[in-house]
Formats: sequence, C-alpha cells, structure tokens
Amino acid sequence: MPEVWLHSDSEELSGQTLLEPKKIEQPVFTIGRRASSTVNYPESEPPDLLIFERAPYTLSRQQCQIEIKDGEVILRDLGSRAGTKVGEKRLISSKREPKSVVVPKGSHTLILGHRDGPFRFRLDVS
Repeated sequence: MPEVWLHSDSEELSGQTLLEPKKIEQPVFTIGRRASSTVNYPESEPPDLLIFERAPYTLSRQQCQIEIKDGEVILRDLGSRAGTKVGEKRLISSKREPKSVVVPKGSHTLILGHRDGPFRFRLDVS
C-alpha cells in the first residue's frame, strides 16, 4: 500500500487549513472549497480537506480526489471549472484532457484551480 502525504506549499494555505503535513490514510480523500453562507454540502458529502477562498472563486466545492486503490495513487478532478494540476499533467473537464491520472512514486506539485493560483501542495507518494 503506498504511503501518501500532503504538505501545504503556499503562503495562502499555510495561513489556514493545512499547517502540518497530512498523511492520507483513507482510500478516498476529497479536497474542496469551504462552505460559506452561500455554499452548502449535503451532510454526508463534505470534503475531507476544506480550503477557504474569497470570491471570485477558482476552487470548486468538490475540487479533486486522491484515491488509493490496488497499490496505486489516483488523482481525479471532480469536474472543477479551473482544473487540477499534478506535476506537468493538467486535469480538467474536457474531452482533450484526462480527468484522472495515476501519480507515480515521488514528490509532486499539486495545484488546485488556475495554473498560477495560490492553492499549492506537495504530494509525496512512497
């Protein structure tokens, strides 16, 4: 079973949700925008990691998932408008780009939303 760690890698994130590295231990881990007075989740489906963002929004309420399955780590964009990027792979909801990718062992940059956006993580897979 691969070991997966998520580290904040931007000032925007360090100031809010993820001060310590987070070991992902469940089979499916979801990241999304934190609910506000105008954003609500069904009680059974809030993301595992909530990120605060001010309008105009670039993150989706359900941005992406990290799935650990059959010895592989799979990153999946959940239909976000601005996409998700891991390493050099951009995952967006279009016919030309993949919606998921197997993440190989190593250390990878994970960017949520726009390519140059402030929501950056380091995703370590070993």
